[in-house]
Amino acid sequence: MRGNNQRQISNKLSMTLSVFIALCVVSIFCAVSIVIVENIDNLSHNNKAKRIHLPHHRDFSDFIIL
Repeated sequence: MRGNNQRQISNKLSMTLSVFIALCVVSIFCAVSIVIVENIDNLSHNNKAKRIHLPHHRDFSDFIIL
């Protein structure tokens, strides 16, 4: 009976440790994802000022004809 009880305690400890490790992995993944999304958002804001607008294709064709 004592061996069975010890095995159940060992299984509970193993399951608790597995759940804890899984939650740590998920939280690290979420943190990295948030950092990447924030950096992409900052890069897109920086690139908005650098964009140039080309003339509409009709304006460009008029320019070529003239």
